Amino acid sequence: MTAAVNNPLLDFSGLPRYAEVLPEHITPALDVLLEASHNAVAAAEAAVVTSGTATLETALLGIPEVVVYRTLWFQVRLRPYVLKVPWVSLVNLNLGREAVAEVIQSDLDTTRAERELRAIVAGGEKRGRMLADFAELRTVIGGPGASDRFAARMVAELRAPETK
Repeated sequence: MTAAVNNPLLDFSGLPRYAEVLPEHITPALDVLLEASHNAVAAAEAAVVTSGTATLETALLGIPEVVVYRTLWFQVRLRPYVLKVPWVSLVNLNLGREAVAEVIQSDLDTTRAERELRAIVAGGEKRGRMLADFAELRTVIGGPGASDRFAARMVAELRAPETK
């Protein structure tokens, strides 16, 4: 734990001055914060998650979730023209169907979010189905190394001759 003693970013008694922070302090501090975040989510009964990679991470940890996302009003108006998929969460996109509720922009109200969350906590009517969907997601993703496999596939796709 000597890294914490010499790292102002890991001294939680106060914020360090900018001049005290060195490049070598960043990675250990991020490791601590990411581990704490991961542990908090892993201990949760259910989660409310903002759309992004966190939705996939939460699902792979087996934690039922409600995805919430709010954008600017003009982005909502542009969505049909620029976004050609019916979902925003990586869980739903990977499964090709809605497995987690998405409470997005105009539907973003606390009543709906609360209803969806109550349905996935222990005893909730959607919890078992969602956990089964997450098991299917792990099969679709393919286990450890999924990011490397996806990156290799993207490189191969980009290098392939155009077939139009």
